[in-house]
Amino acid sequence: MAERGGDQRIPRPASSRPGGPAPWAHLGSPSRRVTLADVRARLVEIPGSRPEDAFGAAAIAGARPAAVLVPLFEEGGESA
Repeated sequence: MAERGGDQRIPRPASSRPGGPAPWAHLGSPSRRVTLADVRARLVEIPGSRPEDAFGAAAIAGARPAAVLVPLFEEGGESA
C-alpha cells in the first residue's frame, strides 16, 4: 500500500490564470472580523431562510428543498 501524502497534481486548463485579489483585501484587520451576530443578521435577509419560508422552494417548478450545514463558532469575539 502506498503512503498517503506527497506531491499532488491538480489538473487545470492551459488557459487558467491566478485571479485578482479578494474583494476584501483592501480592508484592515478590524473590518474583516465577522461575529456570529453578523452572520445571523445576514442569513435572515436571504429569501427563504426563515422557518416560515421553509416551503418556498415548492413555488418553483421542479425545485427540491436542500440545505447546507456550516458549523460556526465564536472564540475571542471572532467567528471561525
